[in-house]
Amino acid sequence: MKIFSFLALLIVIPACLFAQAPRINKEYVLANEIMIEANGIHAVSRNATDTITSDIKNNTVFYCYADNTESFWYKIYANDNCDIAFDIFPEKKGNTFNYFLYKIPADISISDIEMKDIAPVRANLYKEDMFTTGTGLSLTSEVNYGNSDSKNVVKDFYYTPYHSAMPAKTGEVFMLNIYHVDGDDGGYRFILKNKKYSQKVQAVFQRFYARQLAKTKVERSVIVHPKTKPNEPAKPAIAKADVLPSGSLSSANTLADQAKAAVFVVKDSLKHIAVVADVTCVKKLKGPASNSHSDEKGKYQTPLEKYTQYTITFSAVGYKNKIISFATKDDPASFTQEVLLAPVGEGDNFVMDKIYFYPNTYALKPGALLEVDKLLTYLNANPAIKVEVQGHTSGNKRIKAKKSEKDEDGSFSGSAKKLSQLRAEKIKKYLMDKGISGERLIANGYGGSEMIYPNPKNQAEANKNIRVAILILPQKETILSSRASK
Repeated sequence: MKIFSFLALLIVIPACLFAQAPRINKEYVLANEIMIEANGIHAVSRNATDTITSDIKNNTVFYCYADNTESFWYKIYANDNCDIAFDIFPEKKGNTFNYFLYKIPADISISDIEMKDIAPVRANLYKEDMFTTGTGLSLTSEVNYGNSDSKNVVKDFYYTPYHSAMPAKTGEVFMLNIYHVDGDDGGYRFILKNKKYSQKVQAVFQRFYARQLAKTKVERSVIVHPKTKPNEPAKPAIAKADVLPSGSLSSANTLADQAKAAVFVVKDSLKHIAVVADVTCVKKLKGPASNSHSDEKGKYQTPLEKYTQYTITFSAVGYKNKIISFATKDDPASFTQEVLLAPVGEGDNFVMDKIYFYPNTYALKPGALLEVDKLLTYLNANPAIKVEVQGHTSGNKRIKAKKSEKDEDGSFSGSAKKLSQLRAEKIKKYLMDKGISGERLIANGYGGSEMIYPNPKNQAEANKNIRVAILILPQKETILSSRASK
């Protein structure tokens, strides 16, 4: 049915869609690659020799094109369910761009589109001045490409700058062609976005490229991602090469002459500010995990060893964890990679891994308050946030404890649910004593009703069940609201 609908459009706009369809430049046949992930939208390299130049402050990636380029290609990997939207703005008045968006079940190439005569899933042949309005796909547009009747199709294709966004499922791959139709300068700004994130792209012709970079504080890096099999979700981007210092285009100051190391810069994915994160680095079959943290600028560095598989976990209070895995070979290359942590939102929860209590008590062990202080810092930095402090135990057996010299709160006897409630209230009281309003805090104990390991096989699994978790509440949540009271 969709094929017949598309053919019907061709009757109304005879051959114009393919007359202006993308022409492949022999000088430039590779598409720039962009990944849409759950924590943001990221430009990635096509291969280990491709360099990405970014203005980090303004969230802009620069791509240099040959001066005679007319057809610009982007391969978009949907690594999360989303609606794809974008804006295209010419750099100079009097220039016009059309776009064609393609999708097939498997990974696609530019030659696939030409040889297999694939029809676009979105296209626009907007003819009017777009310097101010732009053109593209909009999250709010109601123009549904491919479903226009004969009365409106000309208006939709030629005189409507924005069509509706493209729904995408995890694992789908799209190819976007931006085609320069009219005007003397093909430079443009391209903004790819979904409901949460965006990535700006600046297409610059070679004759203007050096001038553009000279007036911009930029970083250059190579960030590649593993190729995926058809219909598999794209994996998180992994850096494979060096980054040049901000404002420099020379490789003289790279890390090549220093000890081989991986440098990660941890940032808030929305605000792009540095985040001090806890870091756990595991080198497979090479001893226990090492624990550290990023510095005030968000920087964490680890030396690279030959033939080693690394799994590095970045975590911070108020953010979702990020795990990065990569492997080195016989000659590992130093690299720098940005790690974007996504802030938690309403309905999200996170575990405070290092809040420890003495067994069968609600007495905190030494060092536990350092972890609670991280929650305090988060709440002070986000005064509108309300949270539920949740206590959890491993199992629901009744507890009979003896008084311990270390147990300043006395021994506890009673239900696991009651103990978990007292532990949650312990955290709440500490936060209130430090100035957090009680109206922002709910304390609830769930006992063993929400165990991570319902049948723990060892102490390590039991310890995972014994935890303090933080749930982000809606701002209008009342203090009487809780799952525990229901």
